[in-house]
Amino acid sequence: MPRRLILHVGPGRTGTSALQTMFCRHVDYLATHGVHFPRWPGFEDVAAGATASGNGGAIAALIARDGASRYYTRDDGLRALRCLYETHDRIVLYSSEAMALFENERLAFAAELAAAAGYRTQAVYYLRDESDYASSVFARSAAMGRTTKARENYLRKYVPPFARHLRGLRAVLGEANVIVRDYDFARADLFGDFCVNVLGIARPGGEMPWLNSSADQALKRTGT
Repeated sequence: MPRRLILHVGPGRTGTSALQTMFCRHVDYLATHGVHFPRWPGFEDVAAGATASGNGGAIAALIARDGASRYYTRDDGLRALRCLYETHDRIVLYSSEAMALFENERLAFAAELAAAAGYRTQAVYYLRDESDYASSVFARSAAMGRTTKARENYLRKYVPPFARHLRGLRAVLGEANVIVRDYDFARADLFGDFCVNVLGIARPGGEMPWLNSSADQALKRTGT
């Protein structure tokens, strides 16, 4: 059975930072269950409680539109995938909401590289109630000074990217390799949902709040 390269592509505002933080804090637990979550610069800060940006920046630079940054280039993404030849873990997990900006041809190329190393590429996508999602996007944009539109006008014109993203993922990877989860149903225990329903492993014991403190602060500042 092919091993799995899992790309948690987000999208943003669906608990991505909360999940990435939990991946970091439980990286050893994941490893004992055959799940490799590659470390990246800043990993220790996130494991200690800082807001996560995910370990998929290099993959995003390879597959995403305008994915390259001052931190990662396309070559970094190629190196990340070449590392699949050096690991024997049954699952390799990368997470970054920037990967949701993938281009079909680039994603297909990455999936071909993974297949050559014996890995089947799968994408994980969390869906959220569209009106709540739009409100969250507005709150974040307003908090960061990215919009000056009135809330009602913004929400009336905003179109969530869910359908567009899922069409592309399914066209490239196939229906069976796109794992769609319900954010609203799972939000009380996103990490547990990911462990059980994506990774196929038991949820670690103990209480695991999903809340992203930075997002919560942004919502408080905008009164949303």
